[in-house]
Amino acid sequence: LPETYQLRYNDLSEVDKNIDDNTAAVIVELIQGEGGVNVATKEFVSILREKSVEKGAILVVDEIQTGFGRTGTIWLFEQYGIVPDILLAGKSMGGGFPVSAAFMSSDIASKLEAGCHGSTYGGNPIACAAIKASTEVLIGENVPQQAWIKGSKLISRLREDLEKYRIVKEVRGAGLMIGIDLRVEPTKIIKCLQDEGLLALKAGLTVLRLLPPYNISDEDIEFTVDRIGGCISKQFSN
Repeated sequence: LPETYQLRYNDLSEVDKNIDDNTAAVIVELIQGEGGVNVATKEFVSILREKSVEKGAILVVDEIQTGFGRTGTIWLFEQYGIVPDILLAGKSMGGGFPVSAAFMSSDIASKLEAGCHGSTYGGNPIACAAIKASTEVLIGENVPQQAWIKGSKLISRLREDLEKYRIVKEVRGAGLMIGIDLRVEPTKIIKCLQDEGLLALKAGLTVLRLLPPYNISDEDIEFTVDRIGGCISKQFSN
């Protein structure tokens, strides 16, 4: 797109060089999903927020993957101590039903004229019912806390079990959004995991991405760790 620029993720120097009085908006994922489960540093996010305010730019946070409890709080931005001007959400909000939402500050909302931000299916009653039901589960079953506790355990177990493999560079993430960064392309491992009954995704060029449900059990965690280690052993030598 014209007049659109990509900044290097977590590079503080990029912020000062590229966000100026001509910047209309800054859009960021606090954990890059498709980009490789890269986690934004608190310093990077803080400077993005400060610079956006200073230059009069709108800060848009995309939480379509990270939000609605997956990363340990209802919204991941809570862990960074900031509030975005616009928040994008979807996916898990519908509990499997296709939904999306854009939340914005009252100041921005007051400037939208009737019809300028419409949608053919906006306010669909079935979608709204799905969001209502998902929200009741989110709050009633304390999904964010479960995601944080279980995700922390899974990340810890993966780090313990996979540190012996040279092809594993890093295990990272937050809550139940986890990436295993490899020194190789992960397609063979993903296929092996499918054959073993475990679904995983590729993110970026070399990252094995895990997005478990919040009701994952301790047995599921051990199954996951065991199968990933086993598939790495099958596909690559130490």
